[in-house]
Amino acid sequence: MMVTQKDVHNSIVVNASVWQKRYLSLQCGGSVEKINEVEQAMANMINGISKALKNSGTDYLNKLDL
Repeated sequence: MMVTQKDVHNSIVVNASVWQKRYLSLQCGGSVEKINEVEQAMANMINGISKALKNSGTDYLNKLDL
């Protein structure tokens, strides 16, 4: 399952403190478009790390044998 920009956005909405949200907005100059770009970059980074760490042995050990 891939993490999307929307997933990152929703996680920020639910989990970030008011200070963290203000800091992110300040870093992006208050631009919604720039915030979206940062969220997409975060999603890409998470997906890249996940792909790099993925291997068949780990996949096997994370699935129930029904």
